[in-house]
Amino acid sequence: MKIGQLYVVLVFAMVILLQSWGVACQSAPNTTNGTVAGTGDDTPPVIEALNVCDITESSATISWRTDEEATSHVQYGKIEQGLARESKSQKLTTDHVITLKGLNAGTSYNFRVSSKDANGNESVSGLDKFMTLRSVGCAIGNRAPDFTLKDINGKDVSLSDFPGKVVIINFWYTTCPPCVAELSYLEKAFSNCPIEEKPVLLTVNNREKARDVRMWMATNQYTLPTLFDQKGEVAKKYCVPFFPMTFFIATDGTIQDIKLGSFASCKEIEDTVNDLNTTPKTIQVPVVTSELAQIPMFRRDPKNGTFVPDAGMLECNLTGSTFDYALNAHGLKSNTDYSLTYYAPVGPKKHTATLIGSAIADTQGDILLAGSIDLEMNLPDEKDINYPTGAMILLVLSEDYNHKSKKITFSHLSEYLFPTYWITYTDTDIP
Repeated sequence: MKIGQLYVVLVFAMVILLQSWGVACQSAPNTTNGTVAGTGDDTPPVIEALNVCDITESSATISWRTDEEATSHVQYGKIEQGLARESKSQKLTTDHVITLKGLNAGTSYNFRVSSKDANGNESVSGLDKFMTLRSVGCAIGNRAPDFTLKDINGKDVSLSDFPGKVVIINFWYTTCPPCVAELSYLEKAFSNCPIEEKPVLLTVNNREKARDVRMWMATNQYTLPTLFDQKGEVAKKYCVPFFPMTFFIATDGTIQDIKLGSFASCKEIEDTVNDLNTTPKTIQVPVVTSELAQIPMFRRDPKNGTFVPDAGMLECNLTGSTFDYALNAHGLKSNTDYSLTYYAPVGPKKHTATLIGSAIADTQGDILLAGSIDLEMNLPDEKDINYPTGAMILLVLSEDYNHKSKKITFSHLSEYLFPTYWITYTDTDIP
């Protein structure tokens, strides 16, 4: 073969080779997110295994999967406000996990998720919802604080041992006449009363020696399940101002009713428990919104130490630059000076008792005490032992309050008014 012919053959062979290589380059998939770029992919990712988990008072984690890599996006908001908030990630993945934070306790949220692949194809889920846990506290509607105490046999017993059960927690001690008076009703209620679904009863003895209580119960033939709160720590968790006091815990672990003072009959116990077993109570007192609380006040009968309800009503705001309040009360000592105070139950602390306002009851024993005060603190304050459970607002005789030491002597308990519930107040002037 001549050189010229050979040259032509080589050139022709190179052209064929280059064309083949070019075709090979074009046919190799230039993949992004599992799709071929430029091929007109219009199939959105498939959303599956959508789940809400790790729900707390202020957060919730939403997870889902897609059949191809895609971004993660959650729109959410309170049910009555729409999907006003969002959380998202532009990372391409098939396993999506987004944790929503800064949520409100005991609040229902709507949400939907969406994912977009690398080609811009997007899938959006349907509308779904979840509810955050209620706050742990001592008021109706709160989740009941958990605790562990020794029982009469020395065994550890916890509230969390009884999930899904109605639980009655009764606080008492042997030298409290009203406490002792109601023990027979409690004993009978859990042996003879026709309660439809018998709840768990936990009587919590306050600050007495277990050996002495065992002997006392044996002498008086009581067989009630008894736990020993020898340091008063559980009573503090439940904001127990005086004894006896009984909490009714519904099957979802929330406090659904509170009995101040002793029961008057076995039937009263029976009715309360049966109400919880059928339709848990939705009690709107105090009426707590973002701004207002309405708190019924009660006093103690000096003759038998029992609690007398409907002694007054305290209204106050729960947030603001000033603490605005109005107390309308009756049955007080006539022509006597009273002081409304915030009381930190255990002291001495910086804010053991903070004065809110004062007024004199009229000749009929009625009082209208209202005003607005810049407390320059939240209620309760972080330094107080009752933080963050709540603040007790007491009406006391002014002669029992020491302005200098900020202490209450508790010399005339029968003349005081106590709140049915504790509150939390946020001073918006505090950064």
